[in-house]
Amino acid sequence: MGTLPTLYAATGSSVEGGDFFGPKHFKTFGYPVREDPSEQSKSESGAKKLWTLSERLTHLSFDIKKYRGAATNT
Repeated sequence: MGTLPTLYAATGSSVEGGDFFGPKHFKTFGYPVREDPSEQSKSESGAKKLWTLSERLTHLSFDIKKYRGAATNT
């Protein structure tokens, strides 16, 4: 069931923006359940580090400022 929480978060009909899901049993296995995000997952500095590392490892760059809010400006 490794990817089930991710798939549920992306496709579940009751999911709202900002919801966080993980496996039910000991946070290691089972069906997805809504959870409180960890402090680490809410860290802006951690997000910046992860974004920078992802760009470096994929050799891709994405200017998020260019696209921020684009989905709501229709």
